[in-house]
Amino acid sequence: MSYQASPFLTLLPFEIRLQIYAEVLSSHTILLHLTNNGESLTVPRDLLALKLLSLPLTCHQISAETLPLLYTTNTYTLHTPTALRYLSRLPCNPQIRTLHFTFPLPHLPYFTNLPHTLSPPTNLNLIDNPKNPLQPQDLTWIESWDLLQQMHGLKKLQVDLDVPIFWRRNWAASEEEMLSWIEGSGTGVRELVVGVLWDECEEVSASGGRERFGMKDGRGERRWRVERVQKKEENDVWQREWGYLADLSMSA
Repeated sequence: MSYQASPFLTLLPFEIRLQIYAEVLSSHTILLHLTNNGESLTVPRDLLALKLLSLPLTCHQISAETLPLLYTTNTYTLHTPTALRYLSRLPCNPQIRTLHFTFPLPHLPYFTNLPHTLSPPTNLNLIDNPKNPLQPQDLTWIESWDLLQQMHGLKKLQVDLDVPIFWRRNWAASEEEMLSWIEGSGTGVRELVVGVLWDECEEVSASGGRERFGMKDGRGERRWRVERVQKKEENDVWQREWGYLADLSMSA
């Protein structure tokens, strides 16, 4: 839609405009990733090819009317903790309703020993404290859940745990501790799915892993659930691990 066409759209009744906005802007999955310099978030070229942003950019009035819909009716996808950190700082943060976050886990934290909050300043200097043997990955895990907790408008959250294949069995053995830690993190989202990659579903369930956990609804049933997904192919595990380490260095 061009700028010249915008006056016609603004002459339509507001209810009709909302229907048009919803048809064009709703129910998309929007991947946000870091720019090359790692200093801000951007959208991929395939999203720009959809011209999804052309309508909000038509004029100030249409921008004001469409931006809330753009944030509340679409699913936003993030693949790194640093991307989540940038998203949490944006003014649109309270308007986001659905988020899909992939969290890389290259080591095995001991959840029973991890705090749910960190005393300021939250930085990698804490790992040098002999009384607080936290690792950089622990700090990133705790900080990420703290940021998710602060997204007060969030209604649906999926967190996929991206675990290297040679550590999945250890993670499967610690699943119950991990879910208990998430329960105690204070996350208030009503609909939470934790996606795990380990494959021994029957073995995990028999050893205490839970398919449902966390908050209870009005019927006394737990709202949150574990989703067991098929094992991903490891295309280039070293490239992914180095990318994760680079991501950690940005939080220092």
